[in-house]
Amino acid sequence: IESPMPPAFFERFLAKKKVILEAKPDFINCAELHLNENNIENFYGENMYISRHGYISPVWSRELTLKFMKIADDENWDLLVHDCSNYTKFARGLNLGSKEGKWFGAGNYGCEFSRIPYEYFLPILRDESFQFLCEEELPKGYKPGELIF
Repeated sequence: IESPMPPAFFERFLAKKKVILEAKPDFINCAELHLNENNIENFYGENMYISRHGYISPVWSRELTLKFMKIADDENWDLLVHDCSNYTKFARGLNLGSKEGKWFGAGNYGCEFSRIPYEYFLPILRDESFQFLCEEELPKGYKPGELIF
């Protein structure tokens, strides 16, 4: 089984979990939903993040994948649940690049947009309930009121 992790997949899988697990799949590949110019508009207003200057994803896609893996572990499912997160995709690209003899740090992982669509990150910045893992003070010249366009 391979699927991105939107809420609909998560809910439907759990509703049909018994039947699916009885079919004895070898693995489930939980691909993190990443967006591009063709589909990002469908998710406008969602909390988004960008991973390593690469894929842009709704925050809930990562959260649901982690929740899914926790359920699999807690219930001791007899199959492999692969976390194909944006971090995994980044590492896979680095590994492939090294095997192809490319320079250190070369990979095929990158943003699919011609320019970063900053406006899609406004909802998460305005969400008072969202807790960032860490926040650093902006450097001098970049603080509110200091930028001159």
